[in-house]
Amino acid sequence: MKFMFSYIWFLLFIIPYILLSQGSNHGLPFCSNYSKADYHGGTQNHDFAQDDQGRLFVANNDGLLMFNGDDWFLNPLPNKTIVRSVEIDMRGRILVGGQDELGYFDPDSSGHLMYHSLLDRLPDAFKGIEDVWSIQVEEDTIWFMGGKVLGKITPDQFEGYRPVRHYGQLEIIDGEKYAFEAGKGIMTYDQDHWNILPGTELLAEKSVTGIIKSQDGIWVSTAKSGIWSYSQGKCTLLNADIQADLIQFRAQNMIALSDNRVAIGTASEGILILNQSAQPLYWFHKGNSIKNNYVLALFEDRDHNLWAGLENGIGYIELCSPFHQIIIDPEQESAGYSMSGTQNAWWFGTSTGLYQIPAESYANPLTGEASLRAITDGQVWGLNHLQDELFIAHHEGGFTGENEIQGFSSESGFWGYVPVPGYPDLIAAGTYSGIFLLEKKGEQWQTMKKIEGLDESCRLLTTDEDRIWVAHPYRGIFSVEFGLGLDAIKVNRYGSEDGLPDDLYNHVFSLFGEVYFGTIDGVYFFDRDSDTFRRANEIMDAIGTNGWVKLLKEDKFGNIWFVMEEGVGYLKVVKSGLKQDISCHWLPEIDNRIVKGHEFVFPYDERHVFFGTDNGFLRYDPNMAGCSDHEPVVVFSGIQTKGESDSLIISAYSNQTELERSPREFSYSVSNFQFEFASTAFRQADEPVFRYYLEGLEKGWSKWTTSNEKEYTQLDPGDYTFFIQARNIHHTVSEPSSFSFTILPPWYASQTAKILYILAGILLLAGILLIPQKRFKEEREKLESDLKTQKEESEKKVTELKNQTLEAKITHKNQELATATMHLVQKNELLTSLKAELDRLKDQVKNPEAKLKIRALTRQMSLEERFDKDWQQFAYHFDQVHSDFLKRLQEKFPQLTPKDHRLCAYLRMNLSSKEIAPMMNISVRGVEIGRYRLRKKLELTKEQNLNEFMMRF
Repeated sequence: MKFMFSYIWFLLFIIPYILLSQGSNHGLPFCSNYSKADYHGGTQNHDFAQDDQGRLFVANNDGLLMFNGDDWFLNPLPNKTIVRSVEIDMRGRILVGGQDELGYFDPDSSGHLMYHSLLDRLPDAFKGIEDVWSIQVEEDTIWFMGGKVLGKITPDQFEGYRPVRHYGQLEIIDGEKYAFEAGKGIMTYDQDHWNILPGTELLAEKSVTGIIKSQDGIWVSTAKSGIWSYSQGKCTLLNADIQADLIQFRAQNMIALSDNRVAIGTASEGILILNQSAQPLYWFHKGNSIKNNYVLALFEDRDHNLWAGLENGIGYIELCSPFHQIIIDPEQESAGYSMSGTQNAWWFGTSTGLYQIPAESYANPLTGEASLRAITDGQVWGLNHLQDELFIAHHEGGFTGENEIQGFSSESGFWGYVPVPGYPDLIAAGTYSGIFLLEKKGEQWQTMKKIEGLDESCRLLTTDEDRIWVAHPYRGIFSVEFGLGLDAIKVNRYGSEDGLPDDLYNHVFSLFGEVYFGTIDGVYFFDRDSDTFRRANEIMDAIGTNGWVKLLKEDKFGNIWFVMEEGVGYLKVVKSGLKQDISCHWLPEIDNRIVKGHEFVFPYDERHVFFGTDNGFLRYDPNMAGCSDHEPVVVFSGIQTKGESDSLIISAYSNQTELERSPREFSYSVSNFQFEFASTAFRQADEPVFRYYLEGLEKGWSKWTTSNEKEYTQLDPGDYTFFIQARNIHHTVSEPSSFSFTILPPWYASQTAKILYILAGILLLAGILLIPQKRFKEEREKLESDLKTQKEESEKKVTELKNQTLEAKITHKNQELATATMHLVQKNELLTSLKAELDRLKDQVKNPEAKLKIRALTRQMSLEERFDKDWQQFAYHFDQVHSDFLKRLQEKFPQLTPKDHRLCAYLRMNLSSKEIAPMMNISVRGVEIGRYRLRKKLELTKEQNLNEFMMRF
């Protein structure tokens, strides 16, 4: 039953995937490179493995590397030796082999890798294992191969084998074990014995570098003798046409890919990908992808993409990708602007010229059949096949021709070409300065006339049944009507007044014979009945978003390809009876590659859709879109507590299952946590976003963010679980990963403390019940005494409150007195001013009678009596407020005059000399003299301050 299920799975998944992989091999998949500066390890990388969480492990010169999609981590072996091989067993242990070293790394409870040697499992006769070049795992059995030993480790025993000369290869394929022994050939393992595979003696003296399963046997790669096929007891060379190249390249390793293809790493020329017929499909080398041509190891990850361990660095090739790059000029990085194609060839228009490539589905990368041929140089803006000819829109003019081009116009730059409605023999050319009509005379095209009334740059143009439509991004939209003949061509301009959302940023294109217009508010069409533009809601509803539409392009199958400000994608149209289903598919991998302002899409057929990019073209195969849709996995890169000294509690090697099984406890003093995480997605375009929430603190998920860390501070005691999810560019969401922890309460709020509190309460209650009556009496007396004391304290507080109330009243009176004093100062100043003014007026008046009247007024304004009267009233109130200040002053200093008393009172009120002067009807100088004399009478020293003395008296 298990076998039947596996077989059905194979039919449902692998066979369709194999069929999908048989498309064109033009272009190269995306490739990334990692240098030692990226992964902080040694230059050479010898082997790969991947765990169930998607993390990649690499056998490196400096130790074991781990890559989680965001960061690289290095773990050296205890003896600092080179790691030659790596494998992961069923228990999740990371097996490693090095120079005279064999063992495994296993994460502890905190995720820190701990190394455990397996050398103690080997008898003394097998201790000298030299370099362990290969480790293979079969259930609970570990196989390993060094140059001088081939070993088998089971939980309860060890088997070892020594070669006559040396071993060179070890593979376990579909349960079959293969090993190469120099001088003998390929051996297989059966019933505890290694036996020579009949017919492989032919390979005994060759350097075997790889063994893989084929459809009818095995393939064997050799370093200097090419690749061999073994079937039915015979060894034969594969594909004699490429053997010379393979011998020159020197194969160092070979692996079978899951789509039935084969990858070969070489010593001098990079990587070759072959199909099952041994035809080269791709050739990756330093000139086009990877950074080093010496390939030490190859590995296919779970997304069916290829990793290469290089002599210097690591390469990553997205074999399972619907995208292939066609780089026109690697040195100049020519941008792609236009393309056209027939069954025989494709033509590419770029910023550096026109190029041609054969259009066959297969091209041999080793013979140059897939290489581009330059036809002309200079900027090519557009390519159009019209009337069975290729028209070339060039910066330097207009040209025709597929292999040898001919010019037909010396006008400045051409943008593109369209047929003329109603005139099948004519062609319209959009140029930098308008539209020209072209006609063919004999075998040569030439300019017939320029359309009058349209002198704008005509880059964006298309046609319908009777018009040419032109969109100018900054001038609006123009239509050129031919209904009245070539001598009465009419040019119309349209803008926002005609229904367009704006005069700027408009584009034009044809879909299924209709003309549509891309605007900043979506797609519009022209309503001939109302002579206005209306919104094409059906298209925009299918796309599912509004915004600036820059390009719409139909293909042969009714699908619509679009470029918007928000991104690139297509509407897939599937007809079902009388209905049609429209689904929108976004292609975020292309977003940052399209040439801005010159967006170009060319749907050639169902498996070849081309996009112009900043560096050549991208070929997209929709049928391969799902080949690598592996659900993303999110892993923790580290969890640490933050404080005076940060502490890493969970490392990047942690096992998620173990984390969820083992919640952690932290003391009350630990309340700040930082979580770091990553998504094990390796593709170039993968830009994972994350969301998280802390159960026990937050109620729901956060917003999606590109940040891969989150910090929490000052968490209260309690139980918490931190959840994290990742989402890839296709909006596929991972299963959540989690980490549970508890912050314990302080000792005085702990469970033990609460129990002690209860016990203490019980003891206290028991003690109270057992206290003798005398104690109750003493307590009663003590309570009565306390009540008395409290009563006395209450009475004391009442007295204090009364005093405070009295003090408040005094303060209020003092404020009233100060206010009255200030009014008195102001009044005296006014009277003094009026008296001085009358004295001046008296001297100026000549009438004797008037002088007498002024003199009388002056006498009436004499201040002495008023001052005396005001002073008596002031002194009465002043003594009430200031506790008989003047009376006490008189008793202690009887030598003081009434004038001195006034000065003392004003000083007690903290008035300045300037304020005192009018109050005493003297000058400021007089006040200062009075202060001096007063100090003498009071017998004050130089150090004593007169104002402070009065304030304290």
